[in-house]
Amino acid sequence: MNNLILLSIGVIALCIGGVGLVLIYNKPIFLVYFQIVYCASMRFLISELHFPGVIRFLPDAVTLMLFVHCILCIKRREYTAVAKLPLFFIGGFLVFSLMSFFLNEQPVLSLVWGIRVVVRAFVFWFACFLFLRKKDVIKLIEICMTLLVVNALTAAFQFFVQGYSFDFVGGLFGVEPGSNTEMNTFIVQMLICAMAMFIYYKCGWKTIGLTIVLCVFIAAISELKVVFLEIPMIFFMLLLCSGWKRRSILLLVAGGLAVYFSMMLFFILYPDWANFFNIETIMEYIGDDTGYAGQGTLNRMSSIPFVFENMFKSPIQMLFGYGLGNADSWAMFTSSLYQEFGDYRYYYFGFAMLLVENGVLGTICYLGFFASVCICGFVYRLKDPENACWYTMAIVGSLLVVFHQLYSSTLRVDIIYNYMFWMSIPFIMMREAYLEKSSPGDAEAVDGTPVPPQKGESEYKTGRYIF
Repeated sequence: MNNLILLSIGVIALCIGGVGLVLIYNKPIFLVYFQIVYCASMRFLISELHFPGVIRFLPDAVTLMLFVHCILCIKRREYTAVAKLPLFFIGGFLVFSLMSFFLNEQPVLSLVWGIRVVVRAFVFWFACFLFLRKKDVIKLIEICMTLLVVNALTAAFQFFVQGYSFDFVGGLFGVEPGSNTEMNTFIVQMLICAMAMFIYYKCGWKTIGLTIVLCVFIAAISELKVVFLEIPMIFFMLLLCSGWKRRSILLLVAGGLAVYFSMMLFFILYPDWANFFNIETIMEYIGDDTGYAGQGTLNRMSSIPFVFENMFKSPIQMLFGYGLGNADSWAMFTSSLYQEFGDYRYYYFGFAMLLVENGVLGTICYLGFFASVCICGFVYRLKDPENACWYTMAIVGSLLVVFHQLYSSTLRVDIIYNYMFWMSIPFIMMREAYLEKSSPGDAEAVDGTPVPPQKGESEYKTGRYIF
C-alpha cells in the first residue's frame, strides 16, 4: 500500500513538473540547459534544504519530453549521419536488452526501471546532439565553470562550518553518503575542459589556474584522493591527443605544483591517508581481500571475476545477462538475483553491473558507444582542426569512462547527464560544419526555420580566448 502511494505521488509530481516546464518554456534547448544545472544541484536541495525526495524524478520527466522532441524533429535531420557510429552501438545495446528481456522472462517493471537508469543517458546525448549549437556549448561550459566555483564555496562551508567530512562533503551534490563520487566525475570533466582549452589557446592563465586550484581544493577537503591519480592520467591523454606544446610544459609545472600543495592539505585534513600514495598501498586499496565494504564483499579487482564465476550460470546468461534493472534494488522491486548476491555489493561497481544486467554482448555495445565517441573525435579533428580543442575534450572523457566504470557506479546516477553533454560535443561541432557546408550562413533552428549568424559567433571560431 505504501509503495502504491509513493508511486502515485511520484507520477503526480512528474506530471505537474513536466507541465510546469512546458508552460515555462517549451523549447528543447531550454530543457537541456535545465537538466544539466538541475542535476548538478538536485541532491543539495534534498539533503541540505530538505526538499521532498520525489524531486529526484523530475529529470525523468525532462528526459521524456526531450525524447518526444527528438522523435518529432528527427525526420528533418539528414545530418544525423555524422553520429551514425554511436547510434549503431546504441541500437545494438537496445536490441540485446530486448533479447535479454525475453530470454529471462523478465518482469516488465524491472525493464522499465533499467531503461530509466541506463537508456536515459543515450536519450539525453542524442538531444544534445540534435538541439545544441556551438554557441550553446560555450554557454554551458561557462555555466559549468560557475557551478565549479559555487561547488567549492559550498564544499568549504560544509567542511569548515557544518563539520562534514569524508564522503559527506559533496558541495552542490549534497551531503548524503558517497555524494563526493558525483563531485569527482564533475571536477574531472572540468579539469579536462580547462586543460584542453588552455593547451589550444581557448582560455588564459586565470581560467586554468582557477579551475585547477578549485578542483584540487575540493578534492582535498572531500577526501577525493582518486583525483590526484586522475590528474596525471588526464594530462597524459591530453599529450597523446595534442602533442607537446609550449603550453603543455607550463601546464605540467602549474598542475604539478597545485597537486603537491593540495596533497599537503589533504594529509593535514586526513592524516590517516598519509602513506596512501605509493604503488603498494594503492594496489592493496583497489584489491584488498577484505572487500570494499568489509569482509565478504567484493572490490574493484574481484567484482568482474566474481560475476563470471558465480553469477553467470549458463552461456546464455553470460552473453545476454539477466536483463536491464534485474540486478538493481529499488523501493518497489527487488529481484531474486539481488536477494541472492546483494550482500556481496557487486552493484558498487559499474563494470560488474553492466555485465550482470547486459551480459558480454550488451556490455560491448555500451562501451562501444564511448569508443565510437573517441574514434569519431579523432577522425573529425583531422577534418576540422579549427575545433580540435572541443574534439579533444570528448576524446579524453570517453577514454576515462573505463576508469569510472571500474572505480564506482557513479555513471548510473544523475551525473550521467553532465557526462553525456561532453560526449555530444564532437557531433555538435561536426553537425555545425555539415550545415555550414550545405547551406553557408543559413543553419536550421530546432523548428526548421532559418537562423541568422549569431552575435559574437565568429569570436568562438577565431578568437584567442573564450573567457
